[in-house]
Amino acid sequence: MKFLDQAKVYIRSGDGGAGCVSFRREKFIEFGGPDGGDGGRGGDVVVECAKGLNTLIDFRYQQHFKAKVGVHGMGKNRAGGRGADAVLKVPAGTQIFDEDGETLLADMRVEGERVCISRGGNGGFGNAHFTTSTNRAPRRVNPGEVGIERTLILRLKLIADAGLVGLPNAGKSTIVNTLLRRAAAKIEARAGVTRQVQWFRLSPTLELMDTPGVLPPKISSGTAQWKLAMCDGVPAARYDAQEVIAAFHQWATGKRRDGVPDLHAFATSRGFVRRGAEIDYHNAAVAYVRAFNDGVFGRFSLEGPHDTEAA
Repeated sequence: MKFLDQAKVYIRSGDGGAGCVSFRREKFIEFGGPDGGDGGRGGDVVVECAKGLNTLIDFRYQQHFKAKVGVHGMGKNRAGGRGADAVLKVPAGTQIFDEDGETLLADMRVEGERVCISRGGNGGFGNAHFTTSTNRAPRRVNPGEVGIERTLILRLKLIADAGLVGLPNAGKSTIVNTLLRRAAAKIEARAGVTRQVQWFRLSPTLELMDTPGVLPPKISSGTAQWKLAMCDGVPAARYDAQEVIAAFHQWATGKRRDGVPDLHAFATSRGFVRRGAEIDYHNAAVAYVRAFNDGVFGRFSLEGPHDTEAA
């Protein structure tokens, strides 16, 4: 399914209806007086937290929402009707920000909650409102108040019933495809295929979130880093392979261990050369660590406060 977690919309509340200039004209009534009614109030822009929604995809196809204008006042002291509201239906967890993207206007959390974002303009007074003891036939009216126009940013806080979190290439997307029984998530025989959060609906009431692989933090201590790496005691994602090989070769040289090549010699001998005679030091360093753990360079002892060679 398509998922959209942010949208920009343009709203405008309805203008108030104008007041009416009218006088009562009836047979046998010589001085009927003013009877112009007031204008109706403009419609509001309301955000409603609706049930059954889990995405803002509807706002991709409609970004402009305008409430109806209030009805103008009429004669015989008839007031204008109120303009219809414009209702924006959003899922639970939606935050409404002003145009700057920082000012929070509302946080929709509960289904059925309604928040008025932009109030409609007031209706204008008809001439009957301005009748005084000295002005018995006023021709003055008020126009309706102009509605409020603004830009809103809607952001949906990601909510899921279950989430898959793990290391890269651990099989998270494969689990999704197995549960859905179709190729919903992209999978390959390498790490880093899933690069952003993916949402899948397993049932009408169950939402599943697939996340990119989580990389553990790298080891900060240089000595601990290369010793743990060369002992195969830490995943490759937690150390820099080239730094490890440089530190190990410096240690091996100090110990006068023969048969331990530097990274350049190892990369050249193993064919880690790209087009244009450029050497792929990163992959060569990873292969170097793997070769050391396989015993290609002999046996070493890296434990204890003082490094000693194994017998």
